[in-house]
This record gives sequence, C-alpha cells and structure tokens, in this order.
Amino acid sequence: VCHRFQQKDSKWRHYIATLPEQTAFCDFLDEWTEEELVGLADNNIALLCRGCKAEIRNNFRDFVNILRSDIIGAINPAKLHFLEKSSDTLFQEYRWAYWIVESRAFMDRFCGDYSKPCLLPFADMLNHCDKVTDSAEFKVDSKTGQPICFELHASRDIMPGNSVYNSYGNRNNNELLLKYGFVIKNNIWESVRISLPWVKHSNHNSDLSLFSVDRLLEKKKMVVDQFGNPQSQELFLRAVPSLECLFFFRLWTCSDIDSLKKCQQNGMRNPVSLSLEIKTLKNIKYELDRKISAISAKSELGQNVIVNQKRTEITRVFNETKLNILRSHRAFCEENLDLLTNLSNNLVGWEVYCGLFH
Repeated sequence: VCHRFQQKDSKWRHYIATLPEQTAFCDFLDEWTEEELVGLADNNIALLCRGCKAEIRNNFRDFVNILRSDIIGAINPAKLHFLEKSSDTLFQEYRWAYWIVESRAFMDRFCGDYSKPCLLPFADMLNHCDKVTDSAEFKVDSKTGQPICFELHASRDIMPGNSVYNSYGNRNNNELLLKYGFVIKNNIWESVRISLPWVKHSNHNSDLSLFSVDRLLEKKKMVVDQFGNPQSQELFLRAVPSLECLFFFRLWTCSDIDSLKKCQQNGMRNPVSLSLEIKTLKNIKYELDRKISAISAKSELGQNVIVNQKRTEITRVFNETKLNILRSHRAFCEENLDLLTNLSNNLVGWEVYCGLFH
C-alpha cells in the first residue's frame, strides 16, 4: 500500500501499474450481501465468506495500528499520506492490497520455518485453467538451499498465439470463488456434498422406510467403521458415479443379517442381490432428487434477489455445475434401474451388471 502511494518514487511503480484496480475486486465474496449468498447452493460458502470478512476487517485494524506506531521507525511521506485519508478510503486501499496478495501470490516455501506469499511479476498474470497440469516451483541452490529463481513448466506444446495458463491447483468452485472471485462451468474438480444414510437415521427426518427403526443398526455401524470414517456425515460426489456412495446405501438398505454379511464380504465393488440393488438405486435417486430440488430452489431465489449481472452469472454457473453432477448420478441410477427391472431372473444379465463395477 505504501509503495502504491509513493507512485513514481517507488521502485515497484512499473509493476504496480500492471496490477488491477479496486473495481476488479468489487464482486469478490466479501462484498456480497447475506441475501445474495443464500442463492449459492452450498451452506459452507456463506460461513467461509463471513470468516473472510472478519479476517479482512481485523487485519485492517492491525495494519493501521502498525503504521501509527513508533515500532516502524520514522514515518515516510507515503505513510503519512495514507493515514490522512478517510477511514473508508483507508479500508478500500487495504482491501485492494489484501486481494492483490490473496489472489495473485505464490507461496515461497524456502523462507525458513514457514511459507510466505510472494508476488512474482508476469507469473501472476497467468489465468487459471482446471485442465492444465503445468507446474510452478522455486529453483533452489543445491548448496545453500536458497531459492535462486522461479520456474514455470508447461505440460503441453504451446503454439504461437495461444494463451498461456497456470494451474492454481485442484480447486473446486467454492475455493475459486472465495479466493479468486470466479467460478468455472463444469469444473472437473467440482463436487457436491450429500448426507449419508446414517445421518438421516440419526436425525429421524426421512420418509424412507430404510431409515426407520433398524434392528441391524449397530452391526451396520461396525461395517461402516471397517470401510469408511465412522465420523463422516457426507459424501462428495464428482461427475463420475461413486462406488463409495453405492456401497454405503447398499449397506443401509440391507434388511437381514445374511445380506448384511454378504455386503460386508463383497466390499465396495460387488452388488449383493438384484432386489437389494434395485432398492439401493431407488434410495440414492430419492436423495439425489431431494438435493436437486433444494439447489434449484436456491438458484431461483438467487436469481430473484441478485441484481448485479456478474454476481447473477456467478450464481448461475456455480449452481448449474453442481446440478449437472447430481443429474449425471441420477441418470446413472435411472439407467441401471431400468436395466435391473427388466432383468427379472436373467442371471446372465445380472452378471453383466455386476461386471460394470470391475
């Protein structure tokens, strides 16, 4: 911030001139209202946003106190100029600097006991692509262990005129929106959280018969301990149908000790029986339909509340990407329900279905 106020007297003036202005960050999440956040189909994003707002405000107070203290030594004209501004102007300048560092910095992991953010001219201009696997690293002197340069390595041939991208990491849209202010349609790293059956059972808030009083409950929990985290309450679904989701719903659909034992023996890749598999797919589809309805309702609410065009588009892409994942899982359930319903006692067809999981 002080270098920005020094203007032509700063040694970094040419670099600072390439950085985006405050208006580039006007649609970052800390500027969204609570009503606008409701339109995003993920409750966690609102919690993260509140934490981000509090962090920026708290850091700003610390920042001003440091500038005003005697610890920093003699105050130069740039710092005096900064402190003479109104409180709101001071905050907007600090917020600009905060998002410049947060959205553009690379982490230097060779600076001692902890990592620190570093702004790297030119390298911080590269946009993100979720399908790029380029690598970025500090080159370290083998003798001193100190970084001597920063290198970007392309994972593919880049033809003249083509864009050069960097990968910001395997980030879903929650992370991209919170840290960088954008989302990607059908982001390959996107996921959707759905509640697992035993959470529904404990809450007693489902209409499904499989979540009613279950005499095998404790035995099912023991199998959960064997195959997954017993504390887990949610699954993260990606575009590819989840074997883990199928297994846990199979397990919870079991109504007798024999099918439960067989489910435990077969593990995640082997269905137990035709009738159990049909019930399992119906139960998963029920949960998916419930989730799709909830996200669709939130999306519609967001469209009615948000008047800012860019935030409206962010909300639409954010929600539609999650809906597409759920729809792909629902299509998987519907396709296989049709297949299994038509199988009847066709053992060959059942074997073909079982072979899909190997």
